[in-house]
Amino acid sequence: MEQYPEIERLQSLVSEHSITVELLGQAGKSYTHWVKLSVGDKSWKLYVDDEFGDLEHDKPVIGLFLVLSTLLDYSDSEGYLEWCKVSNIESSDKWLDYYRGLSQITRELEQELGSLDPIISQYDYTISTGLAKRLRAL
Repeated sequence: MEQYPEIERLQSLVSEHSITVELLGQAGKSYTHWVKLSVGDKSWKLYVDDEFGDLEHDKPVIGLFLVLSTLLDYSDSEGYLEWCKVSNIESSDKWLDYYRGLSQITRELEQELGSLDPIISQYDYTISTGLAKRLRAL
């Protein structure tokens, strides 16, 4: 079986930091969810776009990847309205409050994990390359 160092790095993060990702419920559209990300004894409630339904399988490695990918979208956006567009969210006061809180959440998570790099590219995940298939098979 082919080895993927990207997956090994995500697995190491999950085990070293006692990471869990708990599905809390839909965040609007059928493929958007609220999750509880726990790193050790700390936790955060986060929005995650999961168009392939991978969070439903209770797999912390792919859950961590999806959370980090969603946070990368936040970091790469040039403001709230762009983030809404990229995240498939309709602008509202509720989402604006959440968006404003992401700055602190990303700082806290970066302190815990050292980096918020999702390690696997969104491209590999979306087109379901061998790397993404292996990630889903864990």
